[in-house]
Amino acid sequence: MERPARKRAPRLAPQAPGLYGNLVGGIAVVLEAAHRTSARTVNAVMTATYWEIGRRIVEYEQGGKARAEYGKALLERLASDLTTRFGRGFPYPNLNRFRQFYRLPACRDSLDTVDRIPGPDPPGVVAGRRLGVKNEHARGQR
Repeated sequence: MERPARKRAPRLAPQAPGLYGNLVGGIAVVLEAAHRTSARTVNAVMTATYWEIGRRIVEYEQGGKARAEYGKALLERLASDLTTRFGRGFPYPNLNRFRQFYRLPACRDSLDTVDRIPGPDPPGVVAGRRLGVKNEHARGQR
């Protein structure tokens, strides 16, 4: 059986030396900057998401009280339900870390200042200001 013929790269018209290299290099700089920016953005959003998950767990546990009893059964059930719904990433230890993360004073001070966007329950905390969204309506301010 014959293999299909390989396609060859089109031949470029002769250019001055280095012009094509400048094109490739310039495109590489743009792509690398985009990768770095997207990684920072994803990290900021995931950090705010984990903090918000911790906040919701703590507030649910406390049920309006100033302090809550440790809710191991709650975290185990939540881990099971979230893993069923979303797959990996929500075992008991992770949910416990999210809870602990929310309770860290330094994290509360910095993440309490980020803006809110609409969410299913009360609005979820997201790094809107850190992502450069300046319009309050676009950030979901109520």
